[in-house]
Amino acid sequence: PLPGVDFTPLGFAAAILAIHQVVLRPGVLETIPLLRDRVLEKLIEGVVVVSRHGRIVDINSAAVSLLRVGRNVLSSARISSYVEGFCLDTLMRSGNESMEVVLGNRTYDVTGSLLDSTNPDSDVVLVFRDVTTRRETERALRTARHQLEHLAHTDPLTGLFNRRYFMMRLKEEAERSSRHQTELSVLLV
Repeated sequence: PLPGVDFTPLGFAAAILAIHQVVLRPGVLETIPLLRDRVLEKLIEGVVVVSRHGRIVDINSAAVSLLRVGRNVLSSARISSYVEGFCLDTLMRSGNESMEVVLGNRTYDVTGSLLDSTNPDSDVVLVFRDVTTRRETERALRTARHQLEHLAHTDPLTGLFNRRYFMMRLKEEAERSSRHQTELSVLLV
């Protein structure tokens, strides 16, 4: 607005002061490690950040106790040396980005996510979720179901198949005979 006067340097100075007061004020950059400790360390799931080549970058306390090693050893280690049969490429190539691993006597569902979804070579966050109780419950339910089927289809006194089982098998065989257009014979003794 005034001939011979340039306000650009004054504008730059005002912008730098504003940036300093709002963005770079003391304490803002120091909160990032604090937030990491407050959030990541409180999780009951094990969280491990690994490079695309499988080297461990960061790890929370739950994962340290899960892998049963010291935090100082993990800083330059590969995740595959602590989790037997673990292949990061297989996990990241699969559509669901999840796999089950067994550590000791516990079963874990491991979910992997890229830190930067736009960069396929970015670090990967692995979350170890304990699914041992769920697997044991599913196994117990399958066993109970088989036992109930056995009880429903057998005579408790003789242990032979009962009428219900006979009718179910007769229906299956009649459907098979109809499907293949063959004859069906039934002999009752």
